[in-house]
Amino acid sequence: DGTSATPDTYVPSASTTTQQPPVTVVPTAPPPSPLPP
Repeated sequence: DGTSATPDTYVPSASTTTQQPPVTVVPTAPPPSPLPP
């Protein structure tokens, strides 16, 4: 059973990496903020 749990845990890990892209869009918003002031 322990071996089956290892592969299962690896699948979710990959999904988290796909959610990272959205974070890159956040940094793009801050730059425009300093421009106005």
